[in-house]
Amino acid sequence: MNSDFKTAIIVKSIEEEYMYIQQISCEQCELKGSFKLEIQSLIFEDKKPFDKLKCKCQNCGAKKSVLFDISNFFGKLF
Repeated sequence: MNSDFKTAIIVKSIEEEYMYIQQISCEQCELKGSFKLEIQSLIFEDKKPFDKLKCKCQNCGAKKSVLFDISNFFGKLF
């Protein structure tokens, strides 16, 4: 498994992914909560599901990708 996948953030819901994105600070302009989701992709690595969120800082335009481990809830009925 790729090291990026080993360090993916473990979440229990999609809402938790979005809350995480709203809390991170931009490394370039240091503004917290400035990222807006551009693309969300479902990726499988070693048969395990991950969400990759590509975001853009609304203040300075910096881009960031965040990888989430969604195996706790993916494919399960609620």
